[in-house]
Order: sequence, then C-alpha cells, then structure tokens
Amino acid sequence: MPGKVAKIGTFSDWEGMFNDWRKDIGVNTADIEAFHFDTLYGAIDTEEIEFGSYKGRRKWENLRQIPTQQIMPPPTGTAAPSRAS
Repeated sequence: MPGKVAKIGTFSDWEGMFNDWRKDIGVNTADIEAFHFDTLYGAIDTEEIEFGSYKGRRKWENLRQIPTQQIMPPPTGTAAPSRAS
C-alpha cells in the first residue's frame, strides 16, 4: 500500500488493515495469541518513603493517611508575610 492512503471508516476496517500489516512484516500471530500476560509486582524493599518531601517517613497504608495538596490561606487574625525589597 505504499503511496496510497486507505480510508478507515469502522473499527473492523482498522482491524483488517492492522492484520494485513502484521502479515506484511512477518509477525507470527500464533506466538502472540499463545502469550499470557501476568501482572508482576516486586517485593517492597522498605516500609519508608524513598524520595521527595516525605523521604524517610513510613509509607501510607490507606488513602486517609495521604496528605492533601491544598494550599491553605493563613489563619484569620494573622498578617501575610511581608516582602522585603
């Protein structure tokens, strides 16, 4: 198909072109279909946070322990820090 752009109107069109392309480049589809994906997780090396502002602190065990990202206004009755020129 060099030099020619085919129109893709449906997912089936795309799928057919994709399968044709795989045949053109010599992909062995039997190997791909037999492949089984697994989710693999490594062991946790430490119970401490390893980087950033919380480095060295214990890792959080649930969502309620994670600090918020909100920027809080100063408490009422206090002045904002002044800038020295």
